[in-house]
Amino acid sequence: MSELKEVSPARRRTITISFIVLMVGAGFLNGVVKRHDLGGSSGVTAATSSITMSSQAISTAWYCPGPLALDHRGEGSSVEITNVARTRVNAQIHVATNIGATFDISSVVAGLTTKVMEIPRTHTPTYGALTVVINGGGAGVNERLVTPNGTTVSPCSTHTTTHADLGAGSTTGLSNVAVSLYNPGATPAVANLGFLSGGSLSSPAAFSSVPIEPGQDVVLFAGHALPQRAQLSPVVTTVSGQIVVGDLNLRDLDNSLHSSLTVASPIAARAWSFAPVVVARALHQLFYILNPNPANERVSLALLGDGANGATTISVPGETAGLYEAPSPLRAGIEAATITVLGTGTIISEREVSTTHRVALGGVERGSRLPATLPRGFAITGASGVPVTRWLLAGGDVTSTASEILGFENPNSVAIHVTITELVNGRALALRGLAPVTVAPHTSIGLDLGAYLASSSSIAIEVIASRPFYAGITSYGRGTSGISAPAPLPIG
Repeated sequence: MSELKEVSPARRRTITISFIVLMVGAGFLNGVVKRHDLGGSSGVTAATSSITMSSQAISTAWYCPGPLALDHRGEGSSVEITNVARTRVNAQIHVATNIGATFDISSVVAGLTTKVMEIPRTHTPTYGALTVVINGGGAGVNERLVTPNGTTVSPCSTHTTTHADLGAGSTTGLSNVAVSLYNPGATPAVANLGFLSGGSLSSPAAFSSVPIEPGQDVVLFAGHALPQRAQLSPVVTTVSGQIVVGDLNLRDLDNSLHSSLTVASPIAARAWSFAPVVVARALHQLFYILNPNPANERVSLALLGDGANGATTISVPGETAGLYEAPSPLRAGIEAATITVLGTGTIISEREVSTTHRVALGGVERGSRLPATLPRGFAITGASGVPVTRWLLAGGDVTSTASEILGFENPNSVAIHVTITELVNGRALALRGLAPVTVAPHTSIGLDLGAYLASSSSIAIEVIASRPFYAGITSYGRGTSGISAPAPLPIG
């Protein structure tokens, strides 16, 4: 069994990775456990229910907290709606901004189609959040932010909450963390924003008892109150009302600013699953784990894939949070991951993938077709859910400056055959040169879509297998920097 490495603080300053144990007051975290119910949900089902697409729904509201940059030079925000049903749906989009301005957009999304709608100009640089109401099932919604150093994409949520946790960020150098408190409801809310940092919970006075009016988005920057912190993790609790929480993690990679959007986790759970992404020896994969319970918890981190380096047991002290680096893979390839509490407690977890330089992907897994290199960048993603037979992989592009890699991991004891189709203008098209892909038992493969598709922006891929499996995408810049790993959407 491999030992999980703890990352030194000195290394964190150069490549923004560290291991810092964050002690939290017992009274605060005891309250966290009680507030992570999300309407009484629990266990694995609760951990995945906020992003599961239902083809049977009559109407669905998706909440995209961002914060999405609006009217910032060199940046652009949009909402991506993918309709996997054969009938069209109507979408009503409400945009709330940090300066108080609001406006609405409506659109029709044809069946088997992806539609990306740019957020209109506000004529003043600000940040915003969205509510997307769809009059039917079978549609998934992502929020997108295009920056000079790549595109970051995150699935939106279908739940509001009274408590939310986000993974580790930083305010050193150019780094910062922008936290969005979005109230999509009809009643006012009041929220407290604190940060787990340097061994304690910091609660800046300016971030306490923050009023959030109905339909309002309030965006707060950690660096304004807690500058030059190597690691901090946002924690939001409402005094009244329910909200949706997200953050824009701005990371300084050798004086180059990279961005990652994440929707906060509203619940704690015993098991977490993470989609297959590209891994390599020089590509760092880290897991943020928060133990909100008074007792210590032992968790099992299992890395799944043909070149994965086994499983490791981690001891997480009570009422602490830490950032743990996974063992390097045996070779470059595709890797999924699961984190499971070995006792009866619950945890919160996110995953980070990062590199400060271009990484070679030589010696890849059998059956994989990967690019020669991956550019520098970083991405933070939440859990993707337990294995299912049908996934929607949206949020990527294949252009002269970007591509995406499909990743599949087979947890079964028999081979599976994965059918890959692209949803284009009302048709489900098989990719040329890609017959159903066979994935051997307990192995993984990766396929660079740039080798199979002509230039096509905002790609939506549906993948189906006869047995439950893991699926995911890694988006990357071609000749430019930036990586992203948006969580896939399971289709129920």
